[in-house]
Amino acid sequence: RSFGDEHYRDLILKYIRKYHKATKDDISTLILDLLPPILNSKQKASKVTNLLSSLRIRGDIGFKGGFWVIKKINALNAYLKDR
Repeated sequence: RSFGDEHYRDLILKYIRKYHKATKDDISTLILDLLPPILNSKQKASKVTNLLSSLRIRGDIGFKGGFWVIKKINALNAYLKDR
């Protein structure tokens, strides 16, 4: 049984929160084996790209210095640092 996109997005966010950053390869390693076997490797790669894009568009993550990072945490840290 395959999971929904929100499940995969949650896994990605948990990973980035735990390690503070992630490369696309890190996310691919995390997600690829969990995707349905009916998808070919090109479709799986597209799925990872689409999941990352959807998180970026939602404002949950951003791409900085070659890594995906949590945007909301960065904004909060900047706010707290200035106080």
